[in-house]
Amino acid sequence: MGKSNLMTGKKTEMQMMVERLCNNRSWLDQNIDSISDQYQVGTWVAVADGKVVGHGETPDDLLENSGKNISDETIIVCVPDKDIPEPV
Repeated sequence: MGKSNLMTGKKTEMQMMVERLCNNRSWLDQNIDSISDQYQVGTWVAVADGKVVGHGETPDDLLENSGKNISDETIIVCVPDKDIPEPV
């Protein structure tokens, strides 16, 4: 029987996915002001790998225009007219 990931210190694929998701959320939090300056209020944007990877007027437009740039780790948000509240 092989060693568990806990014993080897290696992250599972799920742990790495969650880490990338958290990194994308953190990047969004740090850059929401510049995103709000660049995109109109109400525009849907997709964030992955430390950048905006797509945008559209509706979620469907966003998905259609973004193609392969959308993954399970992508953060999709509608550009707000004020700051996004901190998570609870």
